[in-house]
Amino acid sequence: MTSRSRSRIPGLSLLVLLVVAALALASCSGDGDDDGGTADQGAPSGSSTSSESGEPMATVTVTASPEPSGTGTGAGEESAAGDDACTVDDLSVTVRPAEGGGAAGSQYTEILLTNTADQPCTTGGFGGVSYVGGGSGTQVGAPAKRAKKNEVETFTLRPGQSAVQVLREVRAENYDDAECEPQPVDGLRIYPPNETRSLYAEHATTGCADDGVDLLVVEPYHPA
Repeated sequence: MTSRSRSRIPGLSLLVLLVVAALALASCSGDGDDDGGTADQGAPSGSSTSSESGEPMATVTVTASPEPSGTGTGAGEESAAGDDACTVDDLSVTVRPAEGGGAAGSQYTEILLTNTADQPCTTGGFGGVSYVGGGSGTQVGAPAKRAKKNEVETFTLRPGQSAVQVLREVRAENYDDAECEPQPVDGLRIYPPNETRSLYAEHATTGCADDGVDLLVVEPYHPA
């Protein structure tokens, strides 16, 4: 009996050792998986930080870049004549009847802008025109509309050269007084192309105080 008991103890001890070793290995394997999980979680976090601090900002910049381009286009239209665009400081204005005079119910007038500076300047496109009266520059009625023409050009005016714009004036007498509200006009307020300041030219006629009546239509400027 004694000899049998001694032979079983080493086997049991070996079994226990194997179980302990297996548990130890499982524990090590579990620790490795936890570390790996932590590392995996950390990597996306780091990637997200990099993306938020880099790529989205770059995307915003790229998306925003067309907006200044669009704005530039607007600015380009305003400065179509270039940095040397003619301003009111460079110009004098003359108003004269156009060749042919007029048609039934309307008359045609030429507005000339002459370069009085000592250096060339560029101009072109449509200018603004409106009737004024009362001896105070008070606008009378609606400003001129643009003719439906696409022949717009930019050109250079050397000192002494002129640009001309044709103004069509519908006669106020074509309208009933109640609709037109006739009012004396003593001149024209004239805005050169690409300008926010105006020139004045005497031009006695009759306008309509009601700005719902369109009497004036302008064509684009062209070299005289």
